[in-house]
Amino acid sequence: MPLYSLMFLDLSKVTTTAAGFNNTGTGSHLLGHTFTIAADAKTGSLQISDGDTWFDDDERSQLLGTPQVLNGTSYPAEYVVEQEYSFTVSDGSSTWKVFAISVHETTRSDLNVVGFVFSGTMPPKGVDLAITATAEGTANSTPYTGLALPMCFGTGTRIATPAGLRPIEALRPGDLVLTANGAPEPVVMITARTLRFDRPGAPARPVRIAPGALGGGLPWRPLVLSPQHRLRLWRADGQAVLGPAAGLCALPGVRRMTGRRQVRYLHLLLARHALVLAEGVISESLLGGDLVLAHLGPLARRLAQGARDPALPLLDMAATRALAQAMRGGLAPLPGADQASAFASARDLPATSIARVAAMKPSRSPSRTPCVSEVS
Repeated sequence: MPLYSLMFLDLSKVTTTAAGFNNTGTGSHLLGHTFTIAADAKTGSLQISDGDTWFDDDERSQLLGTPQVLNGTSYPAEYVVEQEYSFTVSDGSSTWKVFAISVHETTRSDLNVVGFVFSGTMPPKGVDLAITATAEGTANSTPYTGLALPMCFGTGTRIATPAGLRPIEALRPGDLVLTANGAPEPVVMITARTLRFDRPGAPARPVRIAPGALGGGLPWRPLVLSPQHRLRLWRADGQAVLGPAAGLCALPGVRRMTGRRQVRYLHLLLARHALVLAEGVISESLLGGDLVLAHLGPLARRLAQGARDPALPLLDMAATRALAQAMRGGLAPLPGADQASAFASARDLPATSIARVAAMKPSRSPSRTPCVSEVS
């Protein structure tokens, strides 16, 4: 049977003002209480063997794919794993969906919540979040494809290399790509995943950025990204940051592809987290954080260990949405506005010139230090 790998957070890394998470099989006892992830919490990987594409409650054929240690207890393979119930948490402006995971022997039906998985992004750590809604797990309502996917490019995205622009699917390990400061870096691994969607609100549906939507004529062609894929943005004070594509949907020309039935995502892994040019837009290579590592196979996880340090400060979804509103109101520069004149004929420029121009600062903040594509 297919083996699914989900980002997993141990129960011991979470506190609540409720009496616990095992009181009811519906989670209704959590309403009105708080959910807090420890500031130093680290996630792991939950391996599930399942014959269908749905993560359900009360499904006896939904089994642990490998022996695992969950919340400090060792469980053998083929124990039943269930999505017992879900609940929504909020910080007042953004919401996250959390699934309570129960594990037990195949001959029993014990309520034994050992931890959590998440739909889309993981909630912020160290923040008391209000639990605003709960729901009992049901059949065929939670596809595996919607559970905390890593950052990826859509098929056909052109990446700047020393030899010019190349589709990401044509890149191979050892090929050179240009980082945003013009330095070439070899590709460590390209991985791909095809997702199919059965409902408009599936969290993994891609974001489409229309040509020119980010200023300066960027992107050059439609850019399709996973919702969590981060782009280089400029705060109003001129600091370079990285924010997720889905947070930019307030900008004209940026939208979720709710009608898309299928997408093929590709991950670009370099030796370090770096900034590359995708259709001219400065965006990240794969960042080997806990969320990403939980979705990768053993070889990819080992290779991604060197890419755990972010090249720039990271914004969460709420902060990126706020920044997008500032861009729309003219209070912060668009990501490509500083490149408007230099990129006028960028399709004809050598890739090294493209990368050199990409590192420019917005003209509104000339005194700030240009961003650096990677950190050591």
